Amino acid sequence: MDDARDQAGAAQDTGSLWVDMFAPKGYRDLVSDEEMNSKLMIWFKHWDPIVFKRAIKERLQRKLAAENAEDPTAENEFERKIVLLSGPPGIGKTTLAHIIAAHAGYRPEEINASDDRAAEGFKARILNATQMRSVLASDSRPNCLILDEIDGATKAAINVLVNMTKAGGKKKNVLKRPIVCICNDVHAPALRPLRKVALEIEMKPLRIGAMVRRLEYIASHNGVQTDSRSLTALCELTSGDIRSCISTLQFASSRSKKFDFGTLEATLGRKDKKTSVLTVFDRIFRRSRAASRRSAQPRLVRRAAERAFNRVGPWAGSCARDGGGGGGGAGGGGGGARAARPARARSANIKSAPRRPPRSDDSDLSLVAREQ
Repeated sequence: MDDARDQAGAAQDTGSLWVDMFAPKGYRDLVSDEEMNSKLMIWFKHWDPIVFKRAIKERLQRKLAAENAEDPTAENEFERKIVLLSGPPGIGKTTLAHIIAAHAGYRPEEINASDDRAAEGFKARILNATQMRSVLASDSRPNCLILDEIDGATKAAINVLVNMTKAGGKKKNVLKRPIVCICNDVHAPALRPLRKVALEIEMKPLRIGAMVRRLEYIASHNGVQTDSRSLTALCELTSGDIRSCISTLQFASSRSKKFDFGTLEATLGRKDKKTSVLTVFDRIFRRSRAASRRSAQPRLVRRAAERAFNRVGPWAGSCARDGGGGGGGAGGGGGGARAARPARARSANIKSAPRRPPRSDDSDLSLVAREQ
């Protein structure tokens, strides 16, 4: 506790960013979804026989065997050489990759994939990071390459990366170290070849409760008075971007040591947000489909009623004519020919008329219920 206060005081004195000072230092400090953390860790453990020359632990093997028991012929996606980590900005994708890689025994080596536009230069940087060991005697861990902003790389660079995953044997370009690719938009056209050979892990938005607890911890260690309602509103306004939340909290603390709704309104505006085209289309058509279903309900009921009436109508009309003809024949004293014609018509109507009306609720009304 005292070390954390000393660290916070040092951050205020030196002007350091709280985002860096209070970044997770270990696996237990992560606020991301535990399922995603475990999935990425399992993928790293599949590299142990290649990198560390040791077998995968039996407990992990039993767990994977239980998951693949339903379909033994299915491909083991954890054996893929690249993992594609996607999600909105500010939720800790890069931090998660660094923490999990270090926890698995690697030395994270981060490269911005959008910096090198030439395919040959991109290939050389990958080979240098994955095949060379650290020259520092104090850190002899094998490297793990983290390619940030892979959705900004060129198509030629992506093809180089994909071809390296397909190389095998004793070829020079074969991958011998794990590679973590990070992107915001997994549906970028340049990433289509990479998605076929990579393990896709889509990070879920951070839980508001976990974010609030982390912000309360940071605020208490920097002498900022706040409450959970204000921090919850901050998390919602930033769309779950914990990096933006911490930066906003630090900026507000430079003006006042009290953070409430008034401070939030004066400090933070609405966050600019990038949304993929597929997400926009999904929202548009989902709403239009719901609206069309609501507007179609009265029309469908009316059509079903009309169809039911058309089916019942001939049967009701024949019954009415049958009853009317009988009354006229009993009371009328007309000739035999005139009396015979209604009798033959009545017999024809009785034979052609159905014995009972069709059940409209089995066909038309049930159709309405299904279409609704």
